[in-house]
Amino acid sequence: MPPVFRPNPSENHSTHKITRMVCVFSLQSFLGMLYHNENDSDGIQQVLTALHQYVSYYGDGDNRVYSSQGLVADQLSVERGVNALFELPNGFTPEEHLEGLHLEIADWHAGNKFLKV
Repeated sequence: MPPVFRPNPSENHSTHKITRMVCVFSLQSFLGMLYHNENDSDGIQQVLTALHQYVSYYGDGDNRVYSSQGLVADQLSVERGVNALFELPNGFTPEEHLEGLHLEIADWHAGNKFLKV
């Protein structure tokens, strides 16, 4: 399932100090939100499939070659993503394998603790 694109992401936005900036026209595009639960196997599979459509490639069909695209997430999400990718090696095409995706851990909390010291 592709990501849901909404024409105005600020429609149901809670009011806070930068609400005016959110509602002003901009050249930046809102890419959408994925309404899948990454905490279960079906949800993370749908998230990875939705993100895979943005990986660049050349060739067609079985000859399609994907470039490498990193996905950065917290440690738990990376673990679930890697497990989901390990479930796909029996796919018939590179697209079914979700080739080109690799996951990287972004340990934001440890970085903040390091900066506090």
